Amino acid sequence: MMNKKVICIIIFSLLITITFPLIESAEKIDKTYNKDIKIYENIDSGINSKINNINYDSLDQQQISDSGWAWAVFGSGGAMAQSFKPALGSLTKVELKLKKQGTPAGLTISIRSSLTGVDLTTIYKPGSVISTTASWYEFNFPDISVTPGVTYYIVWDPNGEDGTNNFFWRMGNSNPYSNGEAWVFLGSWDILDPPEVPDPDFCFKTYGSATANNPPYAPSQPSGPNSGVVGESYFYSTSSIDPDGDDIKYGWDWDGDNLVDEYSNLISSGNIDSRSHSWSYAGTYNIKVKAQDEHGALSGFSSALTVVISAENNPPNKTDTPSGATSGKTGTLYSYSTSATDPEGNQVYYFFDWGDGSNSGWIGPHDSGEIINRSHSWTSDGTYPVKVKAKDTYNDESVWSDPLSITMPRTKHQSLLNRGDFQAEIGLDGERNTLINLEGNLRNRGRFIIVNGIANSDEGESRFQGLFRGKYFILQVPINNNIINILGQVKINSDDQEFNGLWRIRSNRINGWIQGSFN
Repeated sequence: MMNKKVICIIIFSLLITITFPLIESAEKIDKTYNKDIKIYENIDSGINSKINNINYDSLDQQQISDSGWAWAVFGSGGAMAQSFKPALGSLTKVELKLKKQGTPAGLTISIRSSLTGVDLTTIYKPGSVISTTASWYEFNFPDISVTPGVTYYIVWDPNGEDGTNNFFWRMGNSNPYSNGEAWVFLGSWDILDPPEVPDPDFCFKTYGSATANNPPYAPSQPSGPNSGVVGESYFYSTSSIDPDGDDIKYGWDWDGDNLVDEYSNLISSGNIDSRSHSWSYAGTYNIKVKAQDEHGALSGFSSALTVVISAENNPPNKTDTPSGATSGKTGTLYSYSTSATDPEGNQVYYFFDWGDGSNSGWIGPHDSGEIINRSHSWTSDGTYPVKVKAKDTYNDESVWSDPLSITMPRTKHQSLLNRGDFQAEIGLDGERNTLINLEGNLRNRGRFIIVNGIANSDEGESRFQGLFRGKYFILQVPINNNIINILGQVKINSDDQEFNGLWRIRSNRINGWIQGSFN
């Protein structure tokens, strides 16, 4: 719906045109007008249509919600209007809920296909037949043919009005009629949206006849790809409903010049028409469709679907380096994400190479630029370069991404240590004087590393033993016939296999430092 504007008083240099409201108690509103309304339903186009057979002067459109407010306009050229979309092929009369104040001369009601266009039909009602109490009044003008689904306007033009003598049109608020707007003319046509009655529609009923053939409603916007390349065929579909239930054929405008390029065969009302098309030249095209019934009655064009056709297809851009864990444990699933964009906006498939001889196969399709995730586990220790590439729906492939190096297992001790030499220095925190020198051998025992060797200190030489598990260690070092249990946590430098960390003696929590290397 259009954004509505608040209408203010407009003063011209010589003449004044004014709108003003009138409020009455909502409890006083007569509700009896609704007693003869029959069953209606909404169809796809959003226009009211009757379920059963339509008789002459059948109710078509209506807005009967009454907020208790009424609106008037007076001055040179002042007018009001209510837009609507008919569902029937002819318009026979309208009913408006209104009242008068004072003794205005009369009221002209006309129908237009545009606010500034000519009157399609018109009727004048003298003020003497209008009551000062709000009621429904019939304006039975000469019948006209209308196109279902197209916007028309009920135009209100008072005569002999002023600030004391005028006609007031009742209205509902908060958009009670979704297929139209309330309008006012104060030098130019504007949507009426006063603060007293936000988003209003005037009270009205329209009537029509189905004695003449009615054209189909405008088809739905075509659905299908909105991008492609020269020479490739693409499928598009649409549908429409004929109010008389007639068979329909569809006229397709492939280049947006408002001329039908091809018609389908006749198919049943409401059925979907699908067909393919290709373009010979790169460019931007607006696809539209109109419907024609078996008697030759035409609808208007549908809304357009914009399609961008490129001279040639380009592969997706280089895929982002996979993102995820860079180390872990064998047998555990880890998730990795990536994305790629396609220059033409085509959907994208992804292919992960896990670096262990396996791959994900093509995954997709996914929207261009969408981040996707895939999980994998490794069965053996080692280092694996994980990379990924993308392809579009035309099987044009991108280059490989930069690899992400994955190390299995996560613990550096387990990956670096099997057999070898071990040496370390242990000292007190805050002092760099070595208290104990450790030299020994290490052996891998699965989940932990066993260390045995000689400890040299001021107290002499003695044998020690210990173990590393993950980043934690415990060493048992005999000093002066006492076994000192040293607990600690280390960090290992993966480049030169050196480590450093902090320790404490279990019994008295003396803190210190340890540094060393594995060879």
